[in-house]
Amino acid sequence: MGKTTNYLLRGRKPLTRFLHVAALPPDNNRSENALHRLALGPKKE
Repeated sequence: MGKTTNYLLRGRKPLTRFLHVAALPPDNNRSENALHRLALGPKKE
């Protein structure tokens, strides 16, 4: 529990940045999808 609390307190600013900057999405789906395509390559039919 202590490690989790320390992580949250140290990373609070980056973890909540999307609340203050309207251009930032609250998730990283675009990044995940882009990396997923790179890792797996194009779809084969």
